Amino acid sequence: MAFEPRGAGGSLWGLLIGTASFVPAIWAINFSLGKEDLALKLVLLIPAFILAVIFLYFLWGAFNLRYGVHEGGLEVRWATRRIQIPWQDIEGIKVVTGKPILAGLTGISWPGYTVGTHILKGLAAVKMYATRPADSIVLLKTADGYIGVTPAEANGFIRELAQRTGCQVEYIDAIELNREVERVLNRDILYMGLYGLNFLLLVGLVVYLVLFFPGSGAPRLLVLLPALGIGLFAFNIFNCSRLYYFMPNVAYFIWILGAAILTAFGYLVLRTIGG
Repeated sequence: MAFEPRGAGGSLWGLLIGTASFVPAIWAINFSLGKEDLALKLVLLIPAFILAVIFLYFLWGAFNLRYGVHEGGLEVRWATRRIQIPWQDIEGIKVVTGKPILAGLTGISWPGYTVGTHILKGLAAVKMYATRPADSIVLLKTADGYIGVTPAEANGFIRELAQRTGCQVEYIDAIELNREVERVLNRDILYMGLYGLNFLLLVGLVVYLVLFFPGSGAPRLLVLLPALGIGLFAFNIFNCSRLYYFMPNVAYFIWILGAAILTAFGYLVLRTIGG
C-alpha cells in the first residue's frame, strides 16, 4: 500500500530555487571570464557544478518521495534510497501536531520539503523525509532514533502502522514542545531584518547591472559580482538557519558580514559604471 506525501509544492519550489540560483550564477561566470581567465573560471565553475548536481539529487528526492506499507515493514522511498523499517523495529508512534520547530543538522530544507537530520525542539533528533512538516509530523521511534514522515492520508497511515506494530499512538501538541524554545527564527525581527537586507542588496545589485551594464563599456568581470553574491546569499541561507538555534549571535554576524560584502560589491559596480 503506497502513501503519497502531503502536497505542498515542495518539488516546484525546489525547481524554482535551483533555477534562480544556479542558472544566473553559472551564466555570469562564463560571461565574465574569458580564455585568459581559464584557471579562475574552472575554480568557480567546478564547485558550482558539483553543488548543482548535489542540489539536483535532493530535488529528485522531492519529486519521488513516497511511503510504502508492506507485509514486512514500512518503506520510505527517497531519490535512489529505499529505507526499509521492519515492523518489529518500530518501538513507538508519535504524532506532533501544530507547528513544531525544526533545526537542521544535515540535509536540506525549503518551503514544502524537509529531508535530513533535524532537531525537533523539545523532543529529539529526527531523520526527516517530509513535506509541509509545519502541519503535523508522524514520528516513528526505532532503535536508531526517530524517523519523521508526513503522509497526505495521515489517519489511514497511522491506523495501518498502529495495527501492524501494535504500538499505541501518542499525540503531542507542538505548543508544549515549543515552550522550551527561547527564540523562533521567523519571529526574530533582527534575524529576518538582516535576511531581508541581504536579499534587497542582492536584488539591487542584479537589477542595476541588468539596467545599466549593457552599453556602459564596463569590463565583463563586473558581471562576476552578482554570481558571487548569489553564492554568498545561498550559503548564508542554509548555514545561518542551522546555526540560529545553537549559536544565534554567529548567525547574526554572518548575515551582517554578508550585507557588508554585498554593499562593497554594489559600491564597486556604482563606481565602475556610474563613474
